[in-house]
Amino acid sequence: MGMRMFCHSAICLCSLAAVLGCCLGEVAVQITVGMEDLTKIGTDERILIGDVNISEPLSALSARTHRVDPLNSFKKYKVYIIKLKFVFFELSQLVPSGIVLGGSAKFCSRAKTIKNTIMETSEEAAQTIYNVTGAVEAMGRITEFYGGFKGSSYLNSTSQKLIKNASNIQRKAETSMLSLNKGIKILEAVTITSVVLNIVAVLAVLALRHPRLYKIFYLFIILCWLFTFLFWIYFGLYFFLYKFSGDSCVALAEYMLSPRNSNLSSIMPCSEQLSANAMLHDIRAGIHNTIDQVNKKISAAKSLPIPDLEFVCNPFSESPDYSYEPKNCSSNTIKIGDIPQILKKYTCMANDRGVCRGGEFISASDFIKVQVYTSSMQNILDGYPGIERLANCQLVKDASKILLKECKQLKNYAYLTWAGSVVLSIFMVFFVPMLIVEAHQQHKRHTSHWSVVKPQPGLEGSQMDMTEMASIEV
Repeated sequence: MGMRMFCHSAICLCSLAAVLGCCLGEVAVQITVGMEDLTKIGTDERILIGDVNISEPLSALSARTHRVDPLNSFKKYKVYIIKLKFVFFELSQLVPSGIVLGGSAKFCSRAKTIKNTIMETSEEAAQTIYNVTGAVEAMGRITEFYGGFKGSSYLNSTSQKLIKNASNIQRKAETSMLSLNKGIKILEAVTITSVVLNIVAVLAVLALRHPRLYKIFYLFIILCWLFTFLFWIYFGLYFFLYKFSGDSCVALAEYMLSPRNSNLSSIMPCSEQLSANAMLHDIRAGIHNTIDQVNKKISAAKSLPIPDLEFVCNPFSESPDYSYEPKNCSSNTIKIGDIPQILKKYTCMANDRGVCRGGEFISASDFIKVQVYTSSMQNILDGYPGIERLANCQLVKDASKILLKECKQLKNYAYLTWAGSVVLSIFMVFFVPMLIVEAHQQHKRHTSHWSVVKPQPGLEGSQMDMTEMASIEV
């Protein structure tokens, strides 16, 4: 609400500045015209008097009848009025130009933030999938190598599908964000360039109003019309972005409330959350049962001389929920990934003679098998929170919260930019024709100013009349 009130206030101030600039500029033009006309009259009279060749006896009469131009003391103010007019013209243009530049820069900055959020979310999702597939592939390879288990082919096919999905996520995100990034850069560069060049063109038009520079003057007038046309296009473009960002905000808000019934369900699919929950339940149950089997093996191995071998922490609760509760592990348990470090001391790494040392009763092949299984299982456990966030669409929901916050700011800055664009366009629509009219009037005044009044053939009679008037006075 505060941003909207600020935008309305900025638009009102820009409109008021434009109107005041135009009105005061017109008043200054009329005052300037009147002053130049009066100055021209006094100048013409002085030319007529100066051209009359009166004899020396008329010096007293000339002294009494000599007119002093009453506007001599006001000539310096004419320059100040013209400068004041230029100041108002430029202020009327700079205010909306600054709003357009600031709004466009903020809009592009928010758009880049949204782009980065989407990229980070897609990369996190892909990395989570890659972590899981790496562990699954390792388990499949060791199973196929050692046991010839039929499920190894299923593990490999599942991991390949997951890798393909992760690659698709990254490829689509990179392609879309690359196009979006190019669009943002082009929009920002074109907007800034157009506004800055328009300011330069207006300054050039104000400076090139001399009659001798009319060709260059009208060239810059054409440029001003082109920039005016561009600003109307920017108005339409940012108005569309304003509406689009507003609709996106509404869609994101609906998605946060009900992902299944949202319009974004096709873009961010979470409609299969029930099947994902069932899959997660099976994964939790499988890992829980596997760790239970490992603990049974450890319990049976307690009779062996392995004093530092402890039970493995099972982060999942008992049936039927199998909830993920990693904080419930007791202090006297170990991670499943720590088992190889404990068993390494009791593994027979045969020397050149093929002889094992005392206390080494675990074969190297069994150790490698245990190492691969336990490390893969530990990788799956480490990546399970990410899998759960991904399957429950929590990753997408967290990103949607950030996007919803940025979306509101994006909408406000789009509104500020299109409002500044329309004010700047309206100013240019009124400013350029008014400047053309003023230049035309100045050209007419310049032409009439150089039409000097010359003495007519009857000037000698006028000199005789003035001589007679001087004799009567004497």
